[in-house]
Amino acid sequence: MNDKLHRSIRVSTGYWLALLLSVASWSCTSSDEQQVARHVERGDRYVEQQKYAEAAIEFKNAVRAAPNDIAIRLKLARAALAMRDIQTAIAELKRVVTIDPTHLEAKDRLGQVYFAAGKTDEAVRMAESLIAEHGQHASGYVLRARLSAREGDIASAIARFEEAVQRDPTMVETMVAIGHLYLLQQHPAQAFSWYDRAVKTNPASIEARVARGNYYFSAGRPDDGEKDFDEAVVLGKGSEDTRLALALHHLTQGRPYVAERSLTAIVQELKSRKGHVLLAELKLELGKIAEAEPLVAAMLKQGKRDSAVVYLQGRLALAEERRAEARTFFEDVVKRDSRMAAGHLYLGVLDLLDGRRAAGEEQLLEAVKLDPAAVKAHLVLAELYLSENSFAKAEQEAFEILRRNPAHVQAAVLYGDSFLLRDDWGRAEAVYSALLTQLPQDPVGPTKMALLKQRQGFSAQAAALFGEAAKRSPADHGLTSEYLLALVAAEQQEKAGRLLKEYLSKGLQDARRWEVAARFYTAARHPGQAEDALQKAAALAPGDPWPSYRLAQLYIAQKKPAAAEAALRKALHHDDTFEPAHTSLGVLLETQGRAEEANVQYRRALELRPTDYVAANNLAASLVDQEANLDEALQYGRIALTAAPNSPAVQDTVGWIYFKKGSLEEAYPLLTAAAGGLGDNPTVRYHYAMALAKRGEKVSAAMELEAALSLSKTFPGAKEAATTLAQLRE
Repeated sequence: MNDKLHRSIRVSTGYWLALLLSVASWSCTSSDEQQVARHVERGDRYVEQQKYAEAAIEFKNAVRAAPNDIAIRLKLARAALAMRDIQTAIAELKRVVTIDPTHLEAKDRLGQVYFAAGKTDEAVRMAESLIAEHGQHASGYVLRARLSAREGDIASAIARFEEAVQRDPTMVETMVAIGHLYLLQQHPAQAFSWYDRAVKTNPASIEARVARGNYYFSAGRPDDGEKDFDEAVVLGKGSEDTRLALALHHLTQGRPYVAERSLTAIVQELKSRKGHVLLAELKLELGKIAEAEPLVAAMLKQGKRDSAVVYLQGRLALAEERRAEARTFFEDVVKRDSRMAAGHLYLGVLDLLDGRRAAGEEQLLEAVKLDPAAVKAHLVLAELYLSENSFAKAEQEAFEILRRNPAHVQAAVLYGDSFLLRDDWGRAEAVYSALLTQLPQDPVGPTKMALLKQRQGFSAQAAALFGEAAKRSPADHGLTSEYLLALVAAEQQEKAGRLLKEYLSKGLQDARRWEVAARFYTAARHPGQAEDALQKAAALAPGDPWPSYRLAQLYIAQKKPAAAEAALRKALHHDDTFEPAHTSLGVLLETQGRAEEANVQYRRALELRPTDYVAANNLAASLVDQEANLDEALQYGRIALTAAPNSPAVQDTVGWIYFKKGSLEEAYPLLTAAAGGLGDNPTVRYHYAMALAKRGEKVSAAMELEAALSLSKTFPGAKEAATTLAQLRE
């Protein structure tokens, strides 16, 4: 009886314990689900408020409790993308793909992130996977097309985009992209058909309207373009973002003053803070510093010193040449928001201005990474690469702008200039022809085409084109000057003379006109008249250093060193911050054997412009010749090499410094390149020979020394060259 009772109690206890554990377990799961739901609800609410950092925190908390919930991980990935947290986005999307290897949205977004981050191989694999697993869907084809476009394979990009549209005929954005690519291929009819199709597919698409409007502007149909732009404003219901976007479109298409009027109206009518910032920045870009200052001051008075205001302070400081202050502001911007691409952009610009080329490129690439559509960053990179003759890189940066907006004038100019400089005349002409059509009243098209014809040796055609450019911009003295010089080159001096007489008659008291006259007289080989013209210019503009500087260059060409020195010192008396005069005076003094005086001028020039590679190179060479501090010489030599990496003179200087320091491994390739570029310079051949001798290549070294001594018996180092040659012959 007692045993049975005992067993009964034991069984009952076990049953209730199991029941309690079950209830407890059920209660805990229910609580977790409620907690997850609360985190998700709060996260969704933050997303609606565009508070993505707070949303991400909530979604992360939810993911911890529900690690395999794909929907929550996607929410977290979207929030991370919105605040440009690429690492978190990639991690979450990869986790979703691990849970569901065929998940369309996750693979599509992951491919896009890889593309934006420059992870080409990963993006290609994702695109091919999407096409294989979801061939009926457009996303894989779109991604593959974008990759082809980035690689410069326009035909493949168009084909892939068209395949995407076949799968989804409502893809207006893709239709616009196809139009852009056809325009880049110089097929305007096909481009228009796609823009028009995009508008007809979705007449309410602002993007389609703007794209077709851009086309109309580029085709010389501004009235039709304005209609599409006006319709885009109506479609946007006068929204701030739409009007700002349209103002920026005017800016990128070479209509800055239209953009300025639009932004002014936005600020006045909508009290738009974004518009205020953009208007201030645009005025700075246009050089209207006095008009930008009160705009920045007004924002400061509002008391909200956020990243945008600090950024504008930096832009203003940079425009006013207060570089140290500008750097402080931009560093503050990046500290406040490390993902603000514009902060990195202008830190990069400052680095380049200060001669820190590698640091500048790094900052610019970071800006592009943070914002792949950062037009200014792409432009600065393109200009940097073009200045270094890195044509493929320059074209890639320009193309990144053009594939988004084929009508972007500055990008098109850089794109064409790259082809021009590497003598790809057909492609350069195609780009410049498009500019002629796109901007029928602007001088840029005929100017660029004239430069192309000059390079091809067609002097008469170049002169006619410069004439058209000068006609479009009669107040541009530089264009008039180029026109006159082109007429001289085309052996049309009589016509040039008549033009010059008429030009001068319109402003006999204008110093700039007399400077133009001096250029003409110099080209026409009338040095006396050129001198008279420059002296008149100097008298009319006593505070301007340029006339005296140009007069000095004329005296240098005439081998009148005393007169040249006096003119340069006069230019510096007018303006001691006029860096070209310091460099030129340094060169002049050096040719007279006044090395110490020359070095003073070079150092001052580098204070004013740290990227002056002539001053840096000559100072470095002087320090080596004087057997001075080789480390200091190398410092200046590296500055010169960074600014002019393909200059044989600079390569020789830096190579010789390395040789003197005993670093043959660094010296040899530079001296080899220098000898290849300056084979008629005995000093360069001598330096190369010494490197060959050091490497044990005695026969080649002897040949180079013989060549150097045959060119001159008195060059610096000739005595050592003769001694070394004799030793090599023993």
